[in-house]
Amino acid sequence: HLLRHLEKNDRNILDLLTCENNELFLRYFKSNLKELMKKELPSIGAYSSESVPESFRIDHIASSFVSAVHWWIENGMKETPEQLLGYFNALI
Repeated sequence: HLLRHLEKNDRNILDLLTCENNELFLRYFKSNLKELMKKELPSIGAYSSESVPESFRIDHIASSFVSAVHWWIENGMKETPEQLLGYFNALI
């Protein structure tokens, strides 16, 4: 859903993600993404591993997703949201 909004060029979010002082927004984005993932990942059993604590797994996946979105925007959003999700899922 988020990627669709970004693809439609939501300038407010794009500006926040690409501005020089974007660290605060990226931390906020990651924090909210982690909260969403805490609710959603257990219900679908995605990316589970008994050898890795859930909090570490969620932090890693959220960090990777935020980085993927940042990369996508910085590189001109040439890929579709589906392609970006495909890249992301292939790596995690």
